[in-house]
Amino acid sequence: MFKLKILLACAVIAISILHAEITMGSTADLPIKKITDTLHMSSPVSQIGLEKLDSVVPDYNVFIIGENHVFMNSNTALWNKMIRYLYQHAGVRTVMIEYGNATAWIIDQYIQTGDSSYMKILDDYAFEEYANSYRELRKFNETLPDDDKIHVIGVDLERGIYTAVKALSLHLPKDKNPHDSIELSVESLIGLAAYQDRELFNSDEENASRYYFGSYSVTNTLDLIIEDFNHFSSYYQNYLDSNYEFFATTIKALEDVKYWHQLGAKNTIQDYVYREKYIYKRFEQEYLKRGGKFFGMFGRCHSTTNLTEENGCNWYQFKSFANRVKQSDTLDLKDKLLTIGVLYEMEDGFVSNGLLKNAGPDEIEAEKHLKDLFEKMPKKRVALYDLSADSVLAKSFENDFRFLILNTTLPSFDHPYMAGKSESIETKFGYAMGFYRMDFKSLNSVVKGLDGKTFKDQVRWNIFEASTEEYSSSPYVSLNQVGFVHSQNLTLDYTDAHKSTAKFSGFMINSYGLYHLLRRTSWIDFYPGLMIGYTQLKLQINQTKTTGVPDPSNGFIGNQSVAYYQNPGITWGGAAILDLNFGPVYLGGMFGFQRDWSKTPWITNNARISGGPRTKLNSVYYTLRAGFRISDY
Repeated sequence: MFKLKILLACAVIAISILHAEITMGSTADLPIKKITDTLHMSSPVSQIGLEKLDSVVPDYNVFIIGENHVFMNSNTALWNKMIRYLYQHAGVRTVMIEYGNATAWIIDQYIQTGDSSYMKILDDYAFEEYANSYRELRKFNETLPDDDKIHVIGVDLERGIYTAVKALSLHLPKDKNPHDSIELSVESLIGLAAYQDRELFNSDEENASRYYFGSYSVTNTLDLIIEDFNHFSSYYQNYLDSNYEFFATTIKALEDVKYWHQLGAKNTIQDYVYREKYIYKRFEQEYLKRGGKFFGMFGRCHSTTNLTEENGCNWYQFKSFANRVKQSDTLDLKDKLLTIGVLYEMEDGFVSNGLLKNAGPDEIEAEKHLKDLFEKMPKKRVALYDLSADSVLAKSFENDFRFLILNTTLPSFDHPYMAGKSESIETKFGYAMGFYRMDFKSLNSVVKGLDGKTFKDQVRWNIFEASTEEYSSSPYVSLNQVGFVHSQNLTLDYTDAHKSTAKFSGFMINSYGLYHLLRRTSWIDFYPGLMIGYTQLKLQINQTKTTGVPDPSNGFIGNQSVAYYQNPGITWGGAAILDLNFGPVYLGGMFGFQRDWSKTPWITNNARISGGPRTKLNSVYYTLRAGFRISDY
């Protein structure tokens, strides 16, 4: 227990040290930059690391962060953190999302009401990371006054037509029959929504992505519903009553997205221009209607305020959404728009993916500078970076962003954009000193040592460990152990003519399935989990005969006789691990329990010993761990 207290004290000291300033380097001709702290991504409430925005954000009305969508884990955490921060420091009440109005309606219904039926839809239709972020936003909204809550709006094309179908079905009255002229389409819409609830995320991903369910075409079904709605609008208006406006808006949005798909199918430049204009027009409508301050996270190419030559988007003379907001005479937001770009260490190289293309003669220097910054930043962390204080990066980004966010987290490999790309794997190799509290009362009553000495109940194990985590997409960790008992020896208290000794030893093989609870925190790992294993205790009795002639039939060779006894068992249990990471080295501990599943008694020569001491392999244990972390990241 004393050693466990030492471990906890070390953890407190390490946390204090790691909370200190992180020094960031730069190229030789620049002063060293410091970031007082990276953002605490595991806590949406914490605003540490955002302080440099405090005096800036009150002067702006619209806030746009440009992200790379494949980094879902860190993006959603940043989204929730920024909503809380901008609500408190800038007065933001409206959150824009890169989805259509119908999808946003479902999200907004949930965060306003907490109705679990809406959350069930989001769980089924959205990525897990996004669904969890909506839960977090609901928690925040619950704390706000009824007349001053956050609202979510969609300003993009209705690209997720499945959620549009679901939202339309929820606006159909349940206590009213449609007119005969529209009954066919109404029932088809209800059926389509119910069918996609069951089939949307089945194993047939390819067909689902093409808007097909088995032999049914979602696109063709919707085409007929749209045609029917436009032809019999008066019947729909009578049937839908107050829900007609939402229905009409969503039907129009489905027509718009169909046209956009047609432009994309022809590989046209109009495809890109049409979408940016659409997002801007939707924002303009909502901004003029709602007023107040807006925040949104969009793909980085939608978020650059400069007229884009290429710069990561592969579009020439491209007016992004943010650029259109800035240049709008109608909205007059030129000096009221704040954009922040997120740069990720794990992107495919800054020149190759275009982030620094057309940056002029300083392109190579800027790329080297970015690499230096990332190398001096902890892994799996996010930091706000003041672009105005960096003369090298300002040359490439100052016309697009006021601040940068540097991100050393990993992409989410279950995102469709990452299809075919390999997971990033972290492996830990280490040694653990384990202390297992076991019950040897029965054994000690039979194997008696001189002077009352007995085998100690606290058994020390020397354990060699290896764990593997595909830490980009899965929170599960596999840990395997091979351990050996630090042997104990006794001189036995026999009164006959033999001198006897006993040696206690053993080995174990354990396999743990762990869950990584603190994936967003790089310097500390916490894993609870379950274990199944095999343990075998071994007892060796040595006897030396001082008189007489050795008897070969009793196993004597010379003057020595050796007997072996084993106590094997299949074990199971649970444990929790806390590790502190110091670069490639980790220090930590494990606390757990073990139970004997098979309860096998002592055996010798593969036969059970009748009436022998019952020694269960049950135990409570703790270990002190240390080792190395090896990563392909």
